[in-house]
Amino acid sequence: MLLTRGTAYIKLKQFEKAIQDYNQAIELDPSIPMLLTTVVLILN
Repeated sequence: MLLTRGTAYIKLKQFEKAIQDYNQAIELDPSIPMLLTTVVLILN
């Protein structure tokens, strides 16, 4: 759910909310490398 909502926030250009969701997803399951990559891309 956090991934889906984070992606929706990106499409809406609500990057802070997207980062919050992705960071929470990383805490729950740090084994998904795409999450960290996405956060880094948003921040750049």
